[in-house]
Amino acid sequence: MSSPSCDLRSADRQAVSVNAPMRDGRFAESAVAQVFVEDPASPVLSPADQHHLERVLRVKPGEVVISADGAGRRCECRTDYRTAGSRVVLVPLGEVIEEPRPDPCLSVAFAALKGDRTELVVQKLSELGVDRIVVLNTDRSVVRWDTNRRARAMERVLRIAQEASAQSRRAWLPELLSVDGVENIPRALGFLPSDGGDGGEGGDGGDGGEGGDGGDGGEGGDGGDGVGTYSPQVALGDIHGAPPSTEYNTVVVGPEGGWSPKELELGLPMVRLSPQILRAETAAITAGVVLTSFRAGTLAAVHRSPRST
Repeated sequence: MSSPSCDLRSADRQAVSVNAPMRDGRFAESAVAQVFVEDPASPVLSPADQHHLERVLRVKPGEVVISADGAGRRCECRTDYRTAGSRVVLVPLGEVIEEPRPDPCLSVAFAALKGDRTELVVQKLSELGVDRIVVLNTDRSVVRWDTNRRARAMERVLRIAQEASAQSRRAWLPELLSVDGVENIPRALGFLPSDGGDGGEGGDGGDGGEGGDGGDGGEGGDGGDGVGTYSPQVALGDIHGAPPSTEYNTVVVGPEGGWSPKELELGLPMVRLSPQILRAETAAITAGVVLTSFRAGTLAAVHRSPRST
């Protein structure tokens, strides 16, 4: 099952519920499990989900399992063993409901990591509810995904993201992307037209934090290399940055070696995720915690007053 694209247009986020009493999705919290299927109204279990329900969870007849399509549609089901061979089946208990996509759309990009740390980050960001997860090749990346390796790696992390999303009862699967170069993130996430287009109106260059004033974002450009002029929602994680705030919906985490001078010259604002120097995987997961907590209202954002001159 492929991950749904995260559309930035707010009008497209407004799904219409066909079963209003369960619109908020809290019914999923009491379920013993959630599985992703093509059609939640007629759920057909994959062999892996069949094994997980029967052999790992050992579900009993009548227990509640949620069927979901990963694009906001879910249905409450009960388990039964009425088929030959005592294989578990899901019997819908009511109508399929549609849950709106979380708003705003949140993204975390991070440099590919050694060993299984990339998979760990994808798992945790999926559990947290990050909408778009970007695995990034940076100037100082130690691990680089070439064409052949990228296909195998993406297939693996997609499976991990789906399993983590089912475990955490997400109605929407995250979108997973692989991007070469920090400068290509705005276009990959939809902040730029695919052909470069107009740079749009100028944005604030952001607060440079302890490293100095980030400068003025300038007037709108022509879609050239000045990333800071058209993507104010994207910020680099850096210990010299300003405290995180709700003005950034995307945080980019670099490799252990940090950002190169070329990447810093792109003009993106910087945010500080911790007063300590974090390992790359810790920083990426922290970015996910901060962004999703801002959106859920469980963490209050810092409202910075304009810097005095």
